[in-house]
Amino acid sequence: MGIYNLDSDAVDLHEVLGLPFGLTAAPVIFNHLPAAICAIARVFGGMAVDAFFDDFICVDQADAPIKVQGVKGQQERLWSSSAQWAPDSIACMIGLDLEPSKHKPARPSNVLLGVEGDLSMFKSDKKISFRPTVCAHKLLAH
Repeated sequence: MGIYNLDSDAVDLHEVLGLPFGLTAAPVIFNHLPAAICAIARVFGGMAVDAFFDDFICVDQADAPIKVQGVKGQQERLWSSSAQWAPDSIACMIGLDLEPSKHKPARPSNVLLGVEGDLSMFKSDKKISFRPTVCAHKLLAH
């Protein structure tokens, strides 16, 4: 990350492992880094992936599991889909580890940011539905 130094009239470069929450530059990095990870995943992995700030959203079959050997002392991990594994791998290669506890397994219906996306009828009826979750619906009612 580059920070302009008024005393030296130059940009000081600093390596930041993670996102610099609390700094003025945080929103720029917070938005651009996930966008870059998605662009790499789309171009080199052919994945349907997007990001909303630090939440990655990908579409893949739930029956395409991949088993990955542990790196950096981590255990072997079973991903329910290779499209979920790839953005995590790309993020790790550039020094940003994604939080494993936030991972949601691939399935026909999932909730993200107060919205349930349901793709269970896509194959048979070419239909995708979105609806607010119960909590989001209560917030919208007030």
